[in-house]
Amino acid sequence: TIGYHLGTAFQIQDDVLESVSNEEEMGKSLSDARNDKSTYVKLMGLEASKIEIDEHFRKIDSLLNELSIDATEFNKIIERIKDRKK
Repeated sequence: TIGYHLGTAFQIQDDVLESVSNEEEMGKSLSDARNDKSTYVKLMGLEASKIEIDEHFRKIDSLLNELSIDATEFNKIIERIKDRKK
C-alpha cells in the first residue's frame, strides 16, 4: 500500500513538474505535452494535482506510523522525493 501511494504521488508529481518546468530544468524532453498525452494535470488541473500529491504523502506517513519499525531511512527517501525538482 505504501508503494502504491509513493508511486502514484511520484507520477502525479512528475506530471506537475512537466507542466511548470522547461526541458532544461527537468533534464529531459517534455514529451507528454508535445504528444498531447493524458496527464493528471491535464485531467484534474494543477491545483487538484498538488492536493492529490499531498494526500498520498499524508497516507504514507499515516501507514508508516502504524508500523512498529524504525522508518528513519525510508522517511529520508520520501523527503527527497517530496522535495524533488526534476
